Amino acid sequence: MGLFSGGGDQALERRVTELEREVRDLRLRLAGLTGAPGGYPTTDAPARSGGYEPSARVLSLLAGDQVIQAIKVVREETGWGLREAKDHVDRLRG
Repeated sequence: MGLFSGGGDQALERRVTELEREVRDLRLRLAGLTGAPGGYPTTDAPARSGGYEPSARVLSLLAGDQVIQAIKVVREETGWGLREAKDHVDRLRG
């Protein structure tokens, strides 16, 4: 299935969402390989983020000053708790 193969904007959005989910799952698996229990980062995860890079969605939300939504997305992408995700987003904001 090509990225731009027919179906219009909705198909493209679904494909991007699917790819983001796959990347998130791979990141969680990688975190599991690096010693985090259950494949999720531990409570000190933001301090040693295990290579987590914020998605374009998180960066877009932060650019729009939608901090709470960005925290929610970081939690979805990483499996982190509220505190860890908030601390990470705060660091991203500088």
